[in-house]
Amino acid sequence: GNCVQKADVTSFSGGSGTGGGATSELRVTYARNRGELTEALGVRAEAAATFQFFGGSARAAFAQRNNFSSTSGFLIISQEIINSTEILESYELTRQASEILQSRGPAAFYEMCGDQFVAARITGGSLHVVLTMMDATGDITKASSSAAGLKSWLFSADGSMTSAARRTFETTNVTIQVFQSGGHSVPEKLADLISYAFRFRSEVTGINAGKAAPVAFITKPYSVVPSGSSASFISLGQQRRRLDELARSHGSARTVLSDLRLALNSQGTCKNRGERLAKAIDEVESLMKNMELDAGICAEEPLQGCDERKSHQLERAKYENLLRECM
Repeated sequence: GNCVQKADVTSFSGGSGTGGGATSELRVTYARNRGELTEALGVRAEAAATFQFFGGSARAAFAQRNNFSSTSGFLIISQEIINSTEILESYELTRQASEILQSRGPAAFYEMCGDQFVAARITGGSLHVVLTMMDATGDITKASSSAAGLKSWLFSADGSMTSAARRTFETTNVTIQVFQSGGHSVPEKLADLISYAFRFRSEVTGINAGKAAPVAFITKPYSVVPSGSSASFISLGQQRRRLDELARSHGSARTVLSDLRLALNSQGTCKNRGERLAKAIDEVESLMKNMELDAGICAEEPLQGCDERKSHQLERAKYENLLRECM
């Protein structure tokens, strides 16, 4: 926000050498479920993505989509580059923010400034390519036994797609999702996209440094800022914990719901199959609605509406037993 003065800013390069840019290794990961997918994408089960009253990251929103089932598989290609970092070396409230805090108190200050401020900005580039396959293939499962094996299965020495990977993708229903900060336009064809991912570092460094973009912001609580006031700042730590907990539970319930709906539309047989699956679907949908209601209350009333003692228990074992019986 505009509540901290930004007069004392230090910038430094993220890497060394002529190419510039500190870089993470180009990673190729195979995820078998939503939890592994969120980890590979570098996101948590964000309340911002789960509950629509926040503006969450696109990666987190994708990971929390409700149409994944337990049979979905995800091949993720990712890399992050840091070119430079801008850091606030000292913190001081703006004159207006300081006056609000002293004259009107912490609640008014929170309404204008929130509970945290941006203390650093990191620029560079990030790329995450997600290939979603509704049914895992034997070739990918075998190659995914090691990160090195998966990378060599996908990339040739020159960065192009291998013939083995090409054969697999030609016979598998694959959807493509790309999340990128910095760099050039993403190729539409899968083979070209694979090559682009392999050379992504060069897309945001050296002669292409102008294509770098903000990739992360580091925030700090206002409690680290000298305020000149005896008033204490409002902390929303309890709200964040509660919303993150609800987001994780909501994501687990959504996966179970997808599997139950898939089972209902399949040709499986078990006693009273349709009735039992429909009842289970109603139960999970009701549980998710209660989570969403609690999240809404917590978002609207951060100081009184975020009771961490209230839990929403998903009877996962019961639904997994039903799925085994009725699939």
